[in-house]
Amino acid sequence: MPPKGGKGGGKGDERPEVPEPTKEHPTPTPTPTQPEQPSPSKPVESATPPTSAEPSSSAPGQGAQLVEREPAPVAGDAA
Repeated sequence: MPPKGGKGGGKGDERPEVPEPTKEHPTPTPTPTQPEQPSPSKPVESATPPTSAEPSSSAPGQGAQLVEREPAPVAGDAA
């Protein structure tokens, strides 16, 4: 017990050692997360082409419907 009290500086050294490893832990954690993001990004790109094709087909279909609706109200006004 007496040596512990006299080693006041030693206790302080132990404290800074704990926060140091704690900071290192969070640093390596985000590093492995970055490489994981690119992985899911690849599959997302592959799904982008097929997804774009779907809206493309719907776009022309919707455009035709809009054109038909436009003349409908115009005809009603004329009548």
